[in-house]
Amino acid sequence: MTAVSALLLALVAGWMVPAPRLAMAAFLGPWLVVLIYQTADIGLGYAVSPPQTVTQFPRVIGYVVVTAVILALGLTLTALISERRSRAVPDAGRQTARDMVKRATLAGTVVVAALIVLDIADHAVLVWPESTAHHTSNPSPPLVGILSIALYLIGIAVLGTAVLRRRAAARLGDQGTRTAGNA
Repeated sequence: MTAVSALLLALVAGWMVPAPRLAMAAFLGPWLVVLIYQTADIGLGYAVSPPQTVTQFPRVIGYVVVTAVILALGLTLTALISERRSRAVPDAGRQTARDMVKRATLAGTVVVAALIVLDIADHAVLVWPESTAHHTSNPSPPLVGILSIALYLIGIAVLGTAVLRRRAAARLGDQGTRTAGNA
């Protein structure tokens, strides 16, 4: 759930806030809500992963590492989308940075609330009690989570390449003007 929510929040915050650092700030609050919910959900035994994933020391290390990787990917994608958006929208109009962050955080919170409601409905309606009664000791990650991480990597590769090319072109342009100025 953290991977899917981070992907959606990166899209929302990155698109709505054309300033990378502010977009990452708008991303963090709603994502932490999902992290808390998911951790409690696993700990209470409602998830595919056994409760020991978040309650016993040696097993919690893997959970923390995966969560940190998802957070890093989400923040990176948020910053890259926001940076790209800032080039398309040079002036944010009359909207202040604080207003943009508030609106993006509110939109992200709505997305997170929808995901949590869907998860609760999944537990109440779609999942039968036996599905989580027999947790495997080594569960495989959900397919949706794996696909989300693949989408992160594709998005980061595409947008990151564009940023690196733009910076290299700017550097070459600076070197050309310095060389011409020295002659």
